[in-house]
Amino acid sequence: MAKRSEREQVVHDWVVEQVAAHLGKRYRDIRVNPGNEENAAVEGKYPDVVVVSHGVAVEVYEVETESTVNEEEANQWAEFSKLPAKCTVLVPASLLKKARELVWDKKIASRIKVASYELLIKG
Repeated sequence: MAKRSEREQVVHDWVVEQVAAHLGKRYRDIRVNPGNEENAAVEGKYPDVVVVSHGVAVEVYEVETESTVNEEEANQWAEFSKLPAKCTVLVPASLLKKARELVWDKKIASRIKVASYELLIKG
């Protein structure tokens, strides 16, 4: 598991919940592995969000934070890219370019989608 500050872990787990809620509008069976939890395995791996259809994982999502868009986590993405499910990595918008570069460097760009998220506070 990635080492995050307490603040980043809160953000991470909130984004995981939001992704699951969004996917829940299209799919019935969404499973999450927030924090250290290991609720939903896919071939022995625990991505943050797992979309299941007819008992089979069809999509997995991994949520990263500012401190976890790095080489170590990219190695984990490479492992997730081998799963028999569509894989998406979600990163802070400010790190989208860096994440895409890591995916290209790992030669997994054809098997991993990189997307971004932003936290906006409106007053």
